Amino acid sequence: MIKNNKGETIVWILIGVFIISIVILGISSLINYSRITIQEYDRTTKISILRENLTNIIQWIDIDTVLENEIFYIYKNTQTQSYDIYTWSTNSEYKYINAQGEKIDNINTYEWDIYARLLWVEREDTSIKNSNKLIRASIKRLIKK
Repeated sequence: MIKNNKGETIVWILIGVFIISIVILGISSLINYSRITIQEYDRTTKISILRENLTNIIQWIDIDTVLENEIFYIYKNTQTQSYDIYTWSTNSEYKYINAQGEKIDNINTYEWDIYARLLWVEREDTSIKNSNKLIRASIKRLIKK
């Protein structure tokens, strides 16, 4: 009786292809997980940097004119190299910034990440001679559709 090895060869080839496909699937899922992790890190890092910059800016600007529970916006005036404070809803265009903290003029045509930055004085303590204000800030990345 002559033994035919063609059937066994096909089975081993199919087993090899199956093992290689599992390895490729594992590698592609690792690459996808790495990409998602890098994007999330980038997103959180940009927001953290914007928060730290905002903390430094608030320490050096005068916010005595801002009342308690009033929403305000900070605008970096590049011509005078100073920061301006805008309040009320009529100045809400200063709410939208880019990753560098600069105002975005038209959010509909801007191609990069857009962030919304709101600030408000939560509580004001005038029991001591100096006015101490607790300032809250909200920085969120907007999603384009």
